[in-house]
Amino acid sequence: MLFGRDAELETLDAFAAGTAEFDSSVFLIAGDPGIGKTALLDAAVEIAERAGRAVLGITALEYEAELTFGALNQLLLPLLDDLPTVNEIHRQAIAVICGLELGAPPSQLIAGAATLALVTQAARRRPLLFVIDDVPWLDVASGMVLTYLARRLKGVDARLLVAARSELENVFVRSGFEAHILRPLSDQSADALLRARFPALAVNVRMRIRAEARGNPLALLDLPAALDNGRALPEVLPLTDRLRSLYAQRLRDLPEGTREMLLFVVLAGAENSTTLENCIPAPQARVTLPPAERAGIVGLSPRSGRMEFRHPLIRAAVFELSTSEERHHAHALLAEAFDTDPRRRAWHLGQSADTPDEDVAMLLEAVSGQLLESGNSTRATAALVRAAELIPAPEDRARRIARAAYLGSLVTGDLHGSTRLLLEAQLASSDAPTLATVTAAAHQLLNGEGDASSAQRLLITALDAREGPLDPADVPAMEALQTLVFVDFYAGRADFWADTRGQLARVVAPLPDTLAVFNSVFADPARAEPDAVPRLDRAIDGLRFTSDPVRITRIAAAGAHLDRIRFAREPLTRVVADGRRGGAVAKEIEALFLLANDDYFAGEWDDLEAATDEGLTLCDELGYLLTAAPGRYLRALVDSARGRSAAADRAAEQVLLWAAPRRLYTLAAYASHIRCVEALGREQFDWRIGMLPRSVPLEPCNRSSPRRCGWCSTWSRQPSGQRTPRRRESTCVLRRSPGSTCTHHDWNCSSRRQELSPTPRIGANGSAEPSPHRRASGGSSTGLG
Repeated sequence: MLFGRDAELETLDAFAAGTAEFDSSVFLIAGDPGIGKTALLDAAVEIAERAGRAVLGITALEYEAELTFGALNQLLLPLLDDLPTVNEIHRQAIAVICGLELGAPPSQLIAGAATLALVTQAARRRPLLFVIDDVPWLDVASGMVLTYLARRLKGVDARLLVAARSELENVFVRSGFEAHILRPLSDQSADALLRARFPALAVNVRMRIRAEARGNPLALLDLPAALDNGRALPEVLPLTDRLRSLYAQRLRDLPEGTREMLLFVVLAGAENSTTLENCIPAPQARVTLPPAERAGIVGLSPRSGRMEFRHPLIRAAVFELSTSEERHHAHALLAEAFDTDPRRRAWHLGQSADTPDEDVAMLLEAVSGQLLESGNSTRATAALVRAAELIPAPEDRARRIARAAYLGSLVTGDLHGSTRLLLEAQLASSDAPTLATVTAAAHQLLNGEGDASSAQRLLITALDAREGPLDPADVPAMEALQTLVFVDFYAGRADFWADTRGQLARVVAPLPDTLAVFNSVFADPARAEPDAVPRLDRAIDGLRFTSDPVRITRIAAAGAHLDRIRFAREPLTRVVADGRRGGAVAKEIEALFLLANDDYFAGEWDDLEAATDEGLTLCDELGYLLTAAPGRYLRALVDSARGRSAAADRAAEQVLLWAAPRRLYTLAAYASHIRCVEALGREQFDWRIGMLPRSVPLEPCNRSSPRRCGWCSTWSRQPSGQRTPRRRESTCVLRRSPGSTCTHHDWNCSSRRQELSPTPRIGANGSAEPSPHRRASGGSSTGLG
């Protein structure tokens, strides 16, 4: 099966059938090496044979390019049964070309006429298709005969299908035949090819391969085979021998100085020419780069002003053909060139070091945080791993490896790689696990198995082991607290929230900005301080100026209860785009579900379905079982409202069965809400009211379980579509709940809770109509991290 070539296959079908749309007997396919020309020719052979054509094919070989009539000899041998039907001059010429008789090679004119005569006779018995691959390597004599033939086949049921590399000259193009350029596969087709051939490939790996291959089918098929599955992805992907051979000879033919300069381009990240001239004197750069430009290997992009390779695979070939000594030397020179850029200088110092170096390791650790803030999560993780490699002290090494593991599960979506790094961190330390290791392990437990209880115990125990107050500048401690809030949200348990508040109280004021905003307006919006909402609004407004996927998703999630996600759509969309490029894939999932949350209340349900489909697919592929819950919840709400009751019921059952043994009460609330909306569509209003206390163990309406207040607002659907709050019935439900302290007065814990509670209206076509209010009852469907 060919992916992404439907248009070409349709064209070849018409070409083989001889339809009137083709006024030429020649179809020339041109494209880059590995773009799929040969695969398309193979498909054309099957099409032609089904159409009743006899297929005669050859592949021209470079080492036979000097053999006169060598290719024509192979092509005509199957037609020799018709040789007696042509005149003597033509018969003798063909006999000499095919090696049947001795004699001087015929002239080009006689050879061409004899070939035309033989083909004409053979085509009377059966239509013919000549398939010629690698046309640039045809010997000159054969090429001239075949172009002669191609121009004189009018009235003869014979066709020529030829393929050639676009960067090499060939006789058909020189003779004026127009080439069909075979373009790279689209991202969708490349993704489909990788999924079909490598179904076990991790999403981030698949995205990286797709980006590096840039739609080249050969690269898509070969790059996965060259990877070491036991290690993180390297900065430059390794090549197989087949891929390396595509470019190796072209690179070896370049002057040594040019190859050295190309290595600088690779290691500098294709920086602009000014950077290159800082690394190597400008006159030398002017001398060494032009041969590579003339060879079509590298050029200055007018769009970006950067030196760019014609294809990423050339970049990989340059890297692989260099030695480790050459790379260390180049990195050292680049570190000197970037003396005014601390981030790049630290990176190149780390890559040039070949012995342990504490100073460089500290620089890399600091740079890791800066890279994450700038949105380069993959390199941030790589910087931490490299920092760990350069430090001899076991505790520091374990801490940095654990931090890399945490970023892997939190940001880049590499749960498998994070598990490997966690094991490495534990082996590196002889003492009790560090707080960074515990936080990474808790995050793994929560995302993988959904074991909130174990994750909470691990975090509380590790934090309790730290004596005295907690420093807000202590990154591992603050990330542990953030993870605790994450645990509390999904667990929905009062005792968990109480433990977390106790740990937060240990922090020397003030809390870090993101944690402070999150803890106030998300954990307890009804009782947030007066300045909490303006502070949230300022934080959301500031997301325009950051690329940090962690901050963007956390701040956007903090605004979920107060209908602020809509103001964070642009930064969330940037996170999604970065994840699709293979960057912050885990945060892409959260951003997709946050956007879907906003789509639900805005009535953009088609967009919601697309976002949740993409997010849930990523969750399934990456193993983010818990993170999938908000996406399933939102999708099931839409399924319920649109009358897809069976799908909604299956989703509710799936969420509840997964949540029950893990005591994840928030997920149980999701399942109840799905079934309430489903019952609403059937006008089973009493069932909806009675569903809440049986399925969701209500906590008292206090700070221990602030999010329960959102479930106190229950609406019925009247035939006219108007919403009516069933306050009296809701109050009775609450009064029947064990331990409830709510009264008719304090049911509406905050006046703004009533304001934020309507449900979208349903139009006649089953779509949601945008509501003037965008918050609905039922709590947040936010995915956190």
